[in-house]
Amino acid sequence: MKFDSENYNEDCSPKKCKICGCLEFNETTKDSLEGIVLEYKINCSKCGAFIGYWAHGHFEPCFACEDL
Repeated sequence: MKFDSENYNEDCSPKKCKICGCLEFNETTKDSLEGIVLEYKINCSKCGAFIGYWAHGHFEPCFACEDL
């Protein structure tokens, strides 16, 4: 696997949707504690593709990798 630098930043946050190229995203809180967001998922606002996940201060790197 290699890092997808075209669609993801070095911290594994999405730059753009890898499906349609859209630059706008929707974030949906998946877990919180007393109003503090602990986890959220990231979907493309245009096509709805699931393109990222953030949990406890870090983006999940599996979204930023592509098979060789």
